[in-house]
Amino acid sequence: MLLLSCRANDATAPTSDVVITSPDERDKHVGAVVTVEGEVSGTKLPQIAGVDVEVDEEHDPHNKVARATGILRKTVVTKEELDRAIAEHGQFAHRGAGTFYRLEAPDGRMARAVVLR
Repeated sequence: MLLLSCRANDATAPTSDVVITSPDERDKHVGAVVTVEGEVSGTKLPQIAGVDVEVDEEHDPHNKVARATGILRKTVVTKEELDRAIAEHGQFAHRGAGTFYRLEAPDGRMARAVVLR
């Protein structure tokens, strides 16, 4: 049984004792509830420590320090898989081949980061 404690303002937000601040720390915690903390990337899809997160777009979060907690998921996309999908479905927007990490909220959506400063 997985027990999750909550933030005061969100009854569904998990908490974690594991804090990831560097991309080097991701692989050993895949599948676990973790917190990522650090500078939000300046990319279209926001990342903290190389992990995809959702960030409130009301104020530009890029290059600000933020924190998010959720289940760390890893996806590996090969060039062959991508070529096969394009052949079957036609051209579509994608990130290319590679290894991708995302932080998942309890409801299955991407975990939302909170800007700290």
